[in-house]
Formats: sequence, structure tokens, C-alpha cells
Amino acid sequence: AESIPFTIPTVLLLDLSSSVEGLVPQIKAATISLIESRTSNQRIAIYVFDRDTRLIQDFTDNEIELIEAVQSIPEDSLFSSTNLYGAVVDVSEAWQDEVSMERITDGSLVIFTDGFHNADPALTIQDAVGAMQDSSGSLRKIYVAALNGPDLDRAPLQQLTFATEGFFEADDIGGLQEIFLEIQGEITALANSFYLLTYT
Repeated sequence: AESIPFTIPTVLLLDLSSSVEGLVPQIKAATISLIESRTSNQRIAIYVFDRDTRLIQDFTDNEIELIEAVQSIPEDSLFSSTNLYGAVVDVSEAWQDEVSMERITDGSLVIFTDGFHNADPALTIQDAVGAMQDSSGSLRKIYVAALNGPDLDRAPLQQLTFATEGFFEADDIGGLQEIFLEIQGEITALANSFYLLTYT
């Protein structure tokens, strides 16, 4: 059978607000471990957010570029504001899923956070969920790697991950790498099942 070009865009959206100060080296190490375990069709883009959302690296499958981008993330002088919902809205246009005879695009958003939305009060979890719905109203694939802490607000994060049941929580920063690898494993497994389904 002729193969249909199949890509897995993955957006990594990393909370870099001041509550993670001191933990950034471990966040970087966990992110790099996810990058190193990516699958052949996977292209990764990396964003960080506090009160603003910043693109650190656009979609690429170049491991060296991705790792260099992660290593360039600042580790101190972080802002206290967490614009979580705004960040999800900001990256929602990064890719569109598609299933056609021409191509298959099966993307995922992976969010790391230890906190709650405390920036723009006009934005709600509904805005974030709405931005991540596709044209048929289905929620695109979202996974959350949450870090347990006094500020963690689980309910909205569970709403975002409703379609994937992809809410994972690390008790401490040492558990983050394992969770990132678990999420990456789910992305890969889903992609493989999609691939097989398309060709039977």
C-alpha cells in the first residue's frame, strides 16, 4: 500500500513561573529525556510561559536543536505570574489535526505546571478548552505533567485532559522525568495504533 505521510506534532508547554525557581535544571533534564525518546514521525515544538508565552523552539525533529533550546531556558529571575489558560490559547494554533488521503497529522499538547492560572482574570478554563477543540468540537490530545505543591489546582487541568485521561502528577520534582516518559509512551502508542488502523 502507498503510505500516507504521517506526522506527530507535539507541543511542550512548560510553566516557568517563579514557584519553580530552583527546580528548572530538573525540569530541563526531564524535558530532554522526553526529546531523546521521541518517535521517528514526531516533531516537537517548545514553549515556556509565565505571564507571557514564548516560543523557544519551533517544530523540528532535530534532536540537537531541541536540546540546545531546552538548555537555553533561563533558570532564575522568573516572574510570579502564571497565565496558564492564556498559554494554552496561545499555542492552540500551533497545529491542526488532519486525517485525509493526503496526510495524517495527529498532534498532542504536553503541559508542565505546578500552579494555577493567576494572570488574566478574564480568561477561564472554558477559553482554554474551547481553543483546543477541533472543528468537530472534539478536544485535541492534551497531557498534563503536574507537580504537586500548595498552588496546584487539579480540577481545570483534569478538564483539559478529559479526552486522554492524561493528567499525571509527580509528588516531587524527582518524579517528573518518569511522568514525561509515561506521557511520551502514550503519545507513541496512540500514534502506532492510529498507523495500524489506517492501513488495515
